[in-house]
Amino acid sequence: MAVLPGGVESILQGDINCDGVVDAKGALGELFYVGGLEVEQTEPCPDVGTLAAIPGPAGPQGEQGPTGPPGISEFASVKGTAEVEFGTAISAELNEFGSYVVTFGRGLTGCVGVASQGTADGGGFHTRAILNSVHVDNAAYDPSQVIVTFRHQDTGSTVITDFHLIGVC
Repeated sequence: MAVLPGGVESILQGDINCDGVVDAKGALGELFYVGGLEVEQTEPCPDVGTLAAIPGPAGPQGEQGPTGPPGISEFASVKGTAEVEFGTAISAELNEFGSYVVTFGRGLTGCVGVASQGTADGGGFHTRAILNSVHVDNAAYDPSQVIVTFRHQDTGSTVITDFHLIGVC
């Protein structure tokens, strides 16, 4: 190992035995390795034949990049009765197919909907329910609506349950 300015330890290229110098002893170590013989090394030293990550000193900090897009902007906690407990949703209702239709104040075209069972404020959820689907920007509905369906894991019938929903845009 060699010590660079600033106290940074570095392995010299060709210093096979890590004794701090590149010399005939190191070259002999290479021959030993190629011949399948044991190579004596001063530890800590990467094993001969392995890739050694040799970090250099940190460079100067770059300029700050542009501001990224906003994070999750739409979310809702919905009771099984289709009442919005909190969040940015304007309303929720159960449609004729037993799915929840959650409406937000803007279109969600290009967004991804993520939902899961969950309660807030003492609600409840169905223990045998599984998330069946989350549809964003369904052509049959307004683009500001997300359709969420839960089904019973044994019967496949739709299930009434509390849930949380986010729109990742």
